[in-house]
Amino acid sequence: MALWRALLLTVTTSAAGLACSGTPASDRAATQEPEAVPEAVPEEVPGGPEPVAAATPDPPPEAVAPDPTPGLYRELASVGRQTCGLRQDGHIRCWSALVGWTAAVADGVFEHLGHGMANVCGITADGAVGCPAEAPVDPMAQNGQIGIPAGGPFAALGGGSNFRCGLEQSGAIRCSGGNPLMTPTPPEGAFVAMAAGGFFVCGLSATGRVSCSTADGPDVQLPGGPFSAIAAGDGAVCGLRRDDGGVDCSARAPGGDTDATGFTQIAVGTSHRCGLRDGQVHCWGLIIDPSHFPPPEERAIAVTVGNDTCLLRQDGTVGCWDTDGANPRMP
Repeated sequence: MALWRALLLTVTTSAAGLACSGTPASDRAATQEPEAVPEAVPEEVPGGPEPVAAATPDPPPEAVAPDPTPGLYRELASVGRQTCGLRQDGHIRCWSALVGWTAAVADGVFEHLGHGMANVCGITADGAVGCPAEAPVDPMAQNGQIGIPAGGPFAALGGGSNFRCGLEQSGAIRCSGGNPLMTPTPPEGAFVAMAAGGFFVCGLSATGRVSCSTADGPDVQLPGGPFSAIAAGDGAVCGLRRDDGGVDCSARAPGGDTDATGFTQIAVGTSHRCGLRDGQVHCWGLIIDPSHFPPPEERAIAVTVGNDTCLLRQDGTVGCWDTDGANPRMP
């Protein structure tokens, strides 16, 4: 016990002496400069490999800028009960007034839309076609997979009931389908534009003439012309006349046609048709309530028609109106 007291007394006395000296212990520790640590130099070994310097860590990755134009579009297409748009970033998005009703959409970056009756494909910058994967088909089913037309590169793509056709950059039309009886044989010749719908496909020649081929159902033909553009729906193909911008169709629209001229683009839907004139969308056919269509004050650079009527504005935004009065689910 005496030994422990002696040790305790010695420690206490030493601590008191440090506290009463000229410079506090804490200050001395703060002012004392740390000893420099020499940098390690790799030791050279005679005849051995050269020393390797310490690896410099890679800089952190730069932040990726977000899409500069989210929600802005450059192309529109109607696919049954839905509308699809090609965004300015090259991706495809679709929307519909019907909850849960959306077709399969191709994944990737594309230059143009390629639509059909059931799904949506895209055309890449080099003319390749990208389509969503098709579900396996029951061997006993009447219809198989639609597939992608052989050939290419393609400039345009469209489709109808269980078939798909593409316009090659060379001007030829190629088709594929899940049922040979429902797949039209492409019209022969070289074409500058193509339109397909229902059970038919049509091509527009450089001279403005239209040639159509039908797989099943009533024959579809569009005499007259010359035409500058064509558009197709379920049961009709329409042409835009070169001379006055008027519209001729292979079948009368439900509710009547129009004698108006001066259109620069036309679109054919299920029960109505629309044209673009001086930036305004004009529609005709089975129109029960005009409020279900674009109002006169709207300005557009393109229009597409299915069950809905959608327009593309100069700034890349989209407006849609549903013929049933429902509120289209916008992109």
